[in-house]
Amino acid sequence: MAYTFLPLYMVIAGPMYSAASLMVAPMMSLYQIPTLGMYATVDELSDKTKYEYFIRLIPPTRFQVRAIVDFLARYNFSYISIIHSDGTWGENNAKYLHQQAKERGMCIAVSERLVDDTDEESYDSLARKLIKNKNARVIVLFISGNTKTLGMFEVMKQKEVYNYFIWIAVHVWTRDSLISMNNYEQIANGYVYLRFKRGNIYKPFDDYYKYLTPENVTGNPWFKPLWEEYYGCQWDNPEIDCNVYADKPYTDYKVTVSTNRYYDGAYVYALALDRMIRTKCPEAFMDQSLLVRCVDRKELLSSMKNISFTGLSGHIKFNDDGDMLAQYIFYQYITQNNSHFHNVIGTWNQDTNNLELNEDIVDWSMLRDNENNYKAIDNTPESVCSKPCANKQFAIQQEVYYYLFLQYPVCINNHSKTVSKLHIYHKALMLVTL
Repeated sequence: MAYTFLPLYMVIAGPMYSAASLMVAPMMSLYQIPTLGMYATVDELSDKTKYEYFIRLIPPTRFQVRAIVDFLARYNFSYISIIHSDGTWGENNAKYLHQQAKERGMCIAVSERLVDDTDEESYDSLARKLIKNKNARVIVLFISGNTKTLGMFEVMKQKEVYNYFIWIAVHVWTRDSLISMNNYEQIANGYVYLRFKRGNIYKPFDDYYKYLTPENVTGNPWFKPLWEEYYGCQWDNPEIDCNVYADKPYTDYKVTVSTNRYYDGAYVYALALDRMIRTKCPEAFMDQSLLVRCVDRKELLSSMKNISFTGLSGHIKFNDDGDMLAQYIFYQYITQNNSHFHNVIGTWNQDTNNLELNEDIVDWSMLRDNENNYKAIDNTPESVCSKPCANKQFAIQQEVYYYLFLQYPVCINNHSKTVSKLHIYHKALMLVTL
């Protein structure tokens, strides 16, 4: 008697990104089919009331914000600006950063959204805001794609604001994207970006795939159409017969590290199913018909969430929501003597809640101490709301100052000026009695 187990215990690998996952995951949850997301980072997918059977091999958005805030705190960068794309991804990142910055006592100088059709005048207005709030040297970018970033850099270049701001970005700034930034080294030099820990290309698979041809592959119907396209031949046309190339390799393919997540996803499923069978019905290894009564989908989902192993993408471990625990690598982009470097400067690990930085590699020496001169700084740059007031001075919030005192000087925003406490009490009493 033949048994078909795939419909009962199958796992869906994908969809790849958030938008499709948000549509597919509810349907898969309805049928209790575990779905492994590969690059779906939107936080909404952590809601298990809607997406109970969704698991992802990538951490949700909010953890990259936590990693950035830990980095800011390490260098006492307490005054920052935020620029983000429109749409769910950019807006959610900006929202989380606002929340976590407030919890950590950080101030936001400028927070702006860039839409797809942002014009030159809007870029110029944004640049003027950033320059006006020069004490906020750190600018955090949640921008998808390069167009908006390059538009902003172009305006900064026109205003000759070189080697002053510290740009911090997330994984959408890739190494390849910097090819288009060759004209903006003095703007982008020293910027910091973080990426998911992705591992290296799995060489055995790379070697195996290079070996495959229509002559030796079995069970893959796509190789023959691929050879027709690649060699410009046809299998049923003797004049341009593909059999001539049947043993020739296909050399134009490129295996990327994104393949690692599918490899790791297969292992998550296999290890979880193997653990269940060994625990509940080891005899099913010899008699597969026993699996029908032994394994159920809810237990399979739970087993997958409790898997922990070292895969090609790093250490694979999930939280209770089925989100893979975050592991990020911090890079710093350095350009020097017409050469470009992407130096690994640290890591952030959600499992240990730890940021590790190699201070010997982090380099701020390209930055100027003031936007109006070219003197290089000789230590860690400052990005602070205000410095401590001098002796016999005290600080009040800027909003209170402008409302109560108007022309009266006070220690705010890095400008320390003396003001009489009696004067403050007098003005406050006037406000209360109005």
